[in-house]
Amino acid sequence: MTSGELEDARRQLRILASRKRCRVIPSTATRPHRWKPYEVVDPRSGQPFTAESAWEFVVLALEDDKQGIEKIDLTHPKGNVGYVMKIRLVPDEPDLYVKLELGSGVVFGRSFHYSEVDRGVLTGGSRND
Repeated sequence: MTSGELEDARRQLRILASRKRCRVIPSTATRPHRWKPYEVVDPRSGQPFTAESAWEFVVLALEDDKQGIEKIDLTHPKGNVGYVMKIRLVPDEPDLYVKLELGSGVVFGRSFHYSEVDRGVLTGGSRND
């Protein structure tokens, strides 16, 4: 994927994530998720994220050209593509692990949780969630 294609995906994700009707948290075995905003502290308020503030934060991260984003191949559904951001919330704390998947006119929220890499576990998330 070229940098132009990745930026195009970022733009599409940002547009869809900013529209409430286009946000989907899947609840199927073929498209599992770990979308847990209530377990992550929002550094802006010191309180856990809400369902709405999590999406707002994702949009802000997608608008930030300095925020890294990478394309990954998902195993569920096999052959689909996901986009991962590891977001530093505060120093000396685990990163926020966000995984999104583009659908037909929707964005699937697949992961929103603390990165397990920073907690001494081998992976930040799985290609399944």
